[in-house]
Parts: sequence; C-alpha cells; structure tokens
Amino acid sequence: MLYFYMGKISKNPVQADAEKTALLFIIEEQKTLLSKQSEIIAKLTENVARQAEIIAKQSEIIARQEHTIKLLQKEVFGQKSEKIIDTDERQGVFEGILNEVDRLNPPEVVPAAVPENVAQLPQKQRKNRRSIRELISGNLPREEVVVDLPEEQKIIGGDARLKRIGEDKVEKLAYRPGHWFLKVFVYPKYADPANALAGVKRAPAPDFAVPGGIFDESWYAWMIYAKYVLHLPYYRLAEELRAATGVELSRQTMSSSGIKVAEVLRPLYDLMKRDVVGRNSIFTDETPVRMLDPGSGKTKKVYIWVYVGGGSGPPYRIYEFATERNHEYPEKFLKNFKGYAHADAFSGYNELFKDGRIVECGCWTERRHRCTFVASLLRQKTSIRRFAD
Repeated sequence: MLYFYMGKISKNPVQADAEKTALLFIIEEQKTLLSKQSEIIAKLTENVARQAEIIAKQSEIIARQEHTIKLLQKEVFGQKSEKIIDTDERQGVFEGILNEVDRLNPPEVVPAAVPENVAQLPQKQRKNRRSIRELISGNLPREEVVVDLPEEQKIIGGDARLKRIGEDKVEKLAYRPGHWFLKVFVYPKYADPANALAGVKRAPAPDFAVPGGIFDESWYAWMIYAKYVLHLPYYRLAEELRAATGVELSRQTMSSSGIKVAEVLRPLYDLMKRDVVGRNSIFTDETPVRMLDPGSGKTKKVYIWVYVGGGSGPPYRIYEFATERNHEYPEKFLKNFKGYAHADAFSGYNELFKDGRIVECGCWTERRHRCTFVASLLRQKTSIRRFAD
C-alpha cells in the first residue's frame, strides 16, 4: 500500500507518521515565535508613543524658553537700552546663551523665484507713518504731563522699591485760545532689579476721548467749534493749521476726525434729547440747506430740523438732518413728547395734534406775515381806487 503525505509518496507508514509529527512541531514553534514577535511590536509601539509624548513636552519647554530668551533679549538690548540686569559676569553668560541660540537657529532666506519671461513691475513704496515731531516745527512750545504709578504700587515688599529704568513719551497737538502747543504725556517705567522676569510696569494711559492719534481733545474742540459755530470749511481750517503749526492735514483726515468726535459725543446728544423731549413745551422749525450731490456735480436741497427745549432748564438746541421735508422726521423725534409744541403752519405737524397728546401753539410770526401780506393788498387796492378816481 502506498501512503501520500505532503506531496510525497512513501511505502513506509512509520516514516510518514514521523514526518507528520515533525511538521506539526515546526508549526507550533512558528506560532510561538509569531506570538513573541507580536508582543515585541506592541512594546515598540508603546515606546514610540511614549517617546512622541516626551518630544512634544520637550518642544513645549523649548518654545517657552525661546520666548523667555526673546523677552530678556528685548529688555537687555532693546530700544533706549533699558537694561534691568546688572552689568556683571552674568551679563556675559547671558550674551553667550543668546549667541548660541542665534547660531543654532539661523534665519532661513528663501529667494523668490521670478520667471524670466515676466516683466517685473516697480514695487510701490509704502510711506512710513510720520510722528508728530516730523509734522511740526521744533519751535512749538511743549507742556509735560507726567502720568506716574501710585506710590504704593512702587513698593515691592519691605523697604524694597521698583527701580525707574526709563520713560515713554506720547506727544499730542493741543490748542489753547491764542496759541498752539505740544502736550507731552510722560509715562515713567519701573522694574524689579532683583527679578528680571517680573516685567516692566508703568501707569495706564488716561481715558482719552479719542484713543490714539496725535491730537489732543482741545484740538478736536477747536476743529468742531470752527467748523460748526464759525462755519469755516475744512480747507480753511487746514490753511490756518498749516500757517500756525506747519502741520498739513487733508480734508479727509479732518472729516474723519469730526466723525470720531460725533461718536464720542453721542451719549451727550442722547441725554440732551431726552431732556428736551421730557419737558412740557418745545419749539421746532426746519430750514433748507444745500448739500453736494456726489457724482452729479450739483447740489440738492436738504433740511435741518431744530428742536429747542422750553420751560425750565437749559435752552438745549437739538439739530436733526433730513433729506426731505415731510411729517416722518418730526413724528419720529416727538413720538414720546407730551405738551405744547410751538411750530409754524407746516402740514407735516398736523398728524401730531390729532390725538391731543401734543397741543399746537401757532407761530405768531407766521400770523404777522399773513397780516402784513393782507394789509399790503388792501393798501394796493386803495391806491388803485384813488388812481381811478
């Protein structure tokens, strides 16, 4: 009898069984080896994850240290040389550390690739924003305003105090009736000489009506007064400012400054409006004005409504701009008013007097105009009769 096993033909059954047993043993060894290799792979994967976590933590520490080094570098070598680290051997060690950081982290310079067949256009040079010192002459008088920390904030602990290391200066163009000057705000800066990482301390800036910029509140007051009380156009104001200080401002800059002031004064406007509407009597009238119509090269008629508070209290005058002369504007302003309204015979007011909430007080000037007109007609008729006779 023939025995077929693993692709081989054998006549000896004992030999076939032995080969079968050997193969089964080899298979078991391979299984054991694969199991051990799987355990090794799992451990290696765990080690890789642990190493990645360690690398992430180290990267975070390095980033914090680089940030701290940059801060210290700014304090030591920054503008105005405001050093808060004593000049001793520690300074040299710190400089060595900074040089080592620069050597290990050189700046990457990547040249921009420009195609040869593309014409290069000249780049537009951006004008640097000029400071107030560059805009005006040095002959303008200066008045300093020191904005300092309170004395209790300068005490660190015990007898130790913060050390003054410099100052910041902010200059603003100011106006006092009769002359111009520069108002210089001085902010002393302090630091802890025993702790370089404590940072620099200084008093916060005052609560300026218009934050930022190079203009003091007095300059804005001058501009608004000259524009809306003296009715001077912006180009006249620019000429006066240039002649007095040498500062050249465009009409766009002055116009945007007027808008900023309007936003700042809006709470005052709302307060005055509530006071006027809350009284029991009010005077109102409208007047036409001409306004530029952009794009047409012409002007168009618009209206300014004025509301004056009567009774006790300040004689506030509230002005409202309107593109048309209709009832919507006085109705919107006087929707919460209750009392006596002194107005002319404009039909747009009639809707306000229907429910009795507002009592109409006719304008005697209008009556006088009508009476004068009728009297002139009567005199004219009398003259005609006499001429006929």
